[in-house]
Amino acid sequence: QLTPENMAERIGEAAQAARATDKATIKKSLDLHHQSHADQMRAIGTIRTKQEQRWHMLYWGGGATLAMSLLWLIYPGWAASIGPQSWLWPERVARRTLGEPTLWDAGIRLMRAGNPEGWRVIVDAADLARENRDTVATCEKAAAKAGKRVRCTISIRKR
Repeated sequence: QLTPENMAERIGEAAQAARATDKATIKKSLDLHHQSHADQMRAIGTIRTKQEQRWHMLYWGGGATLAMSLLWLIYPGWAASIGPQSWLWPERVARRTLGEPTLWDAGIRLMRAGNPEGWRVIVDAADLARENRDTVATCEKAAAKAGKRVRCTISIRKR
């Protein structure tokens, strides 16, 4: 009953059945390959996007730093004026600019330069108060005891 044509037909059917499972395996393998390739491309796109974002942040940060530096060069007091008053930033900038060791010394230098006559009056008043400290203290006690103003005599040195 087996003729060469039947045999060839059966061999063809068996080969077709064997190739069908291989074909399905190959198709599934190709689908997985395409899917993993697409996943890799999405990951690369995400990585590129993150890298671009980092570069943009670096560029903007550098630009902001450069702009602030230029602004500081043009108007150095702006940054000092934005802090709270208790931090004394303008005063510290002035002290550093004048090259003085303390705020007090910087203030003296500014007063001396801004109003020499006024500075001389302040120094003279301080000297007068220091030289007559005991007399002034006695007068203050007398005024407190009397509850009103009192006259006192102080001594003034010759210039």
